[in-house]
Amino acid sequence: RTADMLIKLGLEYFNLSDYTSAINFWNNVFDIDEKNTAALNNIGTAFMMKLQYDDAISMFQQVIKLDPTNQLAKNNLAWAMDEKRKAGLK
Repeated sequence: RTADMLIKLGLEYFNLSDYTSAINFWNNVFDIDEKNTAALNNIGTAFMMKLQYDDAISMFQQVIKLDPTNQLAKNNLAWAMDEKRKAGLK
């Protein structure tokens, strides 16, 4: 089991709209690489698909904390905050 393999398996589930299974696979990445920003970003995106904005925001913030230059996480964070605002949530 490698982090890459788990990320790819999670993407397969994500592409099938099985976001919970995707998140489960990506969470296993942290047993191998506890600071894997790709897995964190992917989990955040899956949370967005589940309309769990606060969870998504938390994931994207963790990525930025680990890698302040990660533009994808910055873009995803802005997206999550915008969608949360559009949904009328605080």
